[in-house]
Formats: sequence, structure tokens, C-alpha cells
Amino acid sequence: FNQKVFEMSATPRRTMRPRAEISYKEPGQLKLSMLEADKDNDSDDAFEGSTKGKASQHKRKHSDVLSQSSPAPSQRRKTDKTGRLLFETSENSLFGIIATKASAIPMAVKEWWEQYDRDRATAVCKLTNMVLEAAGFKERFPASAFGSDDDMDVDDYLRQLVETCASGEAETSINCFTGNSKSHKKVQSQFSDFWDKFVYHAPESELRSMHENPFCPWLHAMSTSQLKILRLASTIVGLEIMNAIVGRANDTLDAMNNLERLYEAAKSKKETQKLARLEEQLEAKRSIRGDAEKALSSFFNSIVIHRHRDAAHEIRARCISSIGKVIIDYKSKFLENSFLKYIGWALYDKHADVRLAALECIDSFYSNGLENELEMFTERFRDRILEMRLDVTKQVAIQAIETLKTMATKELLKNDGPELVYSLITEADVDIRSAAADFIEASYISHDLELAFESASRVSDKGAKEDQK
Repeated sequence: FNQKVFEMSATPRRTMRPRAEISYKEPGQLKLSMLEADKDNDSDDAFEGSTKGKASQHKRKHSDVLSQSSPAPSQRRKTDKTGRLLFETSENSLFGIIATKASAIPMAVKEWWEQYDRDRATAVCKLTNMVLEAAGFKERFPASAFGSDDDMDVDDYLRQLVETCASGEAETSINCFTGNSKSHKKVQSQFSDFWDKFVYHAPESELRSMHENPFCPWLHAMSTSQLKILRLASTIVGLEIMNAIVGRANDTLDAMNNLERLYEAAKSKKETQKLARLEEQLEAKRSIRGDAEKALSSFFNSIVIHRHRDAAHEIRARCISSIGKVIIDYKSKFLENSFLKYIGWALYDKHADVRLAALECIDSFYSNGLENELEMFTERFRDRILEMRLDVTKQVAIQAIETLKTMATKELLKNDGPELVYSLITEADVDIRSAAADFIEASYISHDLELAFESASRVSDKGAKEDQK
């Protein structure tokens, strides 16, 4: 590892985190109360709930740019068991299928790709407006915005959406990303499944150029919007696509390994024709893998690099979790210091959710046996993880103890490290004491029992050999 990568400040540089990256500046036309302010609390979503009352008090200034979806006769109102409205969808829309017809998602994805072959503009319009609907907006981008003869830029349409929301004219419904109810989690899971199927069913040519899809400029622009919920929705989409591409890249890597074994077998038997065919197939798979990695780099640089410093802690936490996931799932590319540093920086984040996500990632690294590859990372951040056993947030402190337990089983703690955790057995909080007891059991009792068992086995083997003599 390059030592310079880990030379960083002991405190997070929050002042360098951009609030939102947009290409326009018209502060006089925006109301700060309707936009994302740099506040980390559980109720900083400015668009949860409906603003229908305000819509009747204003004239629509931008009706020529943004269109409001007309109520369809087949509109569904999804509710939980108590009958409380969760979100309103049209069952014929893509998001309506995601929210209400999980079994139809694969067919919907296949139909979208077929439509994309026939009419790209219409297909991209449908996909982009689906993201708006999932975020709770009833505004829609017009189909003309996706035509080649349109004079307006992507940022111009997003600016109109921001101004419409700031003036109170936009109508919104409850989005599916911020709820914790069983129904919300179900829809969130189905939304994730849609993008996994989206990449899985993509034609090979489209997979290789996924980052050049006409949908991507809209996705990247929405991920830098001043509207927090739109940034959250588009960031989730980008992360899900990235994770799905990792899956396809791993499938390609497995196919390459199988072909290489067949190639070696054919080489030993001197089967000339079969060798030529296998070599051609191997070269094609290498090309696909290379293009997939280019797409991964593009999504990482356009989404993760910017959003891991977002003003909203939910977005930062999701980015950190996604980085940890791709590091484990695609080690050949992402298990490098240039990606690990984001996990280390997140340990100093001011919000507990982000620190918790970073600790969970580190725990999973060691649980998956990556301690040898993380030697420099461990040296740099071991003391910080030890400090976090005393974190002000109990859940973060417990996860820090769990991570230290995993590190202790890998013998990654210094001599005084275990004693610092042992002292927590006298804490007043029962959960902290329980976590400390688990640490002692794993790092001390189980370790000594294992050593005793190994010693007893050696004595038994020695006695058996002497008896044979």
C-alpha cells in the first residue's frame, strides 16, 4: 500500500463536503426551507407528505416544461395493515409494477429492453420518470426532453423541478426510501431487485457500455440535485446498478476460469482446433470483463466519489455500505488503498449511521479473511476502532466491540487492546456488558480452550506412538 493514501487529518473535513453539485446558481429563486440544508437529523426530508394544499394557491409557472401525471383509472394506493397510506402508484407504470407486482419485474425489465431497441427516447423517459415516481414526485419530465431535437439541457429541467418545489407548486406523495415499516422495506427490496434484473437481462453489448446509456446523464444530474430525496433515489439507483455490474463481472470471471481449465486440458492433449476456439472465447470474455470494469469505474467516479460526502447522512451511509460490498464482492479491482480510504475516513463522520456503516464494513472484511491484504489499513485505523468502543451512540459502541472481537480472533490487536475492552464488563449498560462478555469469550476463553485442545491432541498422539513402539 502507498503510505501517502492514509496520511489524513484526525478529524473529518466536513467543510470540504459539497452540499450539492449543480451547474446553475439562482439563489434568489429558491427557498432554503424546501431544499436540503446541512442538518443531520431524522426529519430532514423536506418532501415527505403531500403539498396539495399549497398547489391550489399558486399558478403553475413551468407547465410547459414539467408535466404532472394525470390520475389513471388503474391507480393504486398502497397501504399498510392499519390502512395508513404509504405511497400512491399507477399499476401500469414501472414503479407501479415494482411496488405491487414483484413477480412481474423480470418481464417488465425484458419489455423495457425491447422497447429500448425500438425507441430509445421513450424507454429512457419511462425509466427516468420511474425514479421521480419512486422518490414521491408527481411531476414528470416530458417525452420531448429526451428527443435529439430538444434545446434544453438536463440541468435546465432539474432546475425547473427545484423551482417548482421551492415555490410550493409541486405535488408529492410519500416516497419509498425513508420508511422503516414492513411494507416500505418490501418495496425497497423489490426496487433493488428491479435494478439487479435490469443489468442481468441487459444485452451483452449494452452491458459493455452501460455507463454510456442515455439514462446515465439524467441519473448523474439527479444525484447532484438540491432536492435531497431526489439525490437519495438516484444515488440508490446508481449503487444498485454498480452492484449488479459486479455480479455480471464475477460471472464473466467464473466463465474465464472454466475456459482456462479447458484450455490447459486441451493444450496437454495437443488439440489444435479446440485450442484455437477456446483462445477466441477467452479473449472475448476478457474483453467483456474489461468493459464491465470501465463501467464500474464510471459509476464509482460519478456517483460514489461525490455522494460519500453528501450533506445527507443517509446518502453517505449508503455509499459507504456499497463501497464495502463491492470491495468484498470484487476484490481483484476494489481491494486497494484508493478505495479502502473511504471506509477509514467514514470512521470519523459526525453522524452515527455513517460510523456504524464503516464499522460493519470493516467487520465484514476481517470475517471474510482479508486481514493480510488490510495490513496497512489495520495499522492506520486500529486505534480509532479502539476509541469507538466508547462512542456516544450505543449501537456504534456495540458494533465497535464486535469488530474488535473479530480482530482479536485474527490476533490483530496490540497487547493493551484486549484489556481496554475487558474493562467494559463493568459498564452500567447491559448491552455494552453483554458485548464485552462476548469479546472475552471469543478472544480469551475460546482461544485458551482451543490451545488446550491442541495441546491435549499432541499429548494423545505422542502417547499412541509410544504404545505402538
